Amino acid sequence: MSSIEEALKNAKYNEAVIVTVKDEEEGDMEVVLIAVLDKENGGVTWQDASQEVRSALSKNADVGIARHLRTKKWVIPMLNDKHRNCLYEASISEACSTALDNLDVKKENGIVRVLDIGSGTGLLAMMAAKCMQKLSSQSKVEVTSLEMASAMTRIAQETIKSNSLDTVVSVKEGHSCEATPYSDGEKAILCT
Repeated sequence: MSSIEEALKNAKYNEAVIVTVKDEEEGDMEVVLIAVLDKENGGVTWQDASQEVRSALSKNADVGIARHLRTKKWVIPMLNDKHRNCLYEASISEACSTALDNLDVKKENGIVRVLDIGSGTGLLAMMAAKCMQKLSSQSKVEVTSLEMASAMTRIAQETIKSNSLDTVVSVKEGHSCEATPYSDGEKAILCT
């Protein structure tokens, strides 16, 4: 049984299979296989996503991000779900308003902190940052976003920077159970 066959035998349908194979022309080569529903025959087939990853490498792209997005097909449709995003924005706006009303934070130290657990692309952290800035214009706003997946951490950092919020939102790689988000011992007034 080849290394690819062995990997596929043990794989789950919702994960990518990544195997290094020897190629006489190109040397060691990473093969990335993803499960795809076989619409004609039913069941699952495995498609090679390696070409796309190699293409991303040739363009100096972050291969980890390219692989992550290629194997997590739900990310892009989820981000384009306007109804979902509007619901999140309305809920975050209400939560920000309630947190500020309940905690008279403006008198404490002048810093309004939000903790975002599971950054993903940084969308919710950016929503919270913008909302807190709008509602709490006299205070400094700090959003700390934690993400345990390395590729998603880099995606969030790039997204936040491209939206000019990198001075307000900081993304840290790590698991939320192991993190100490604030070195001064203070706490966030809201968690998204």
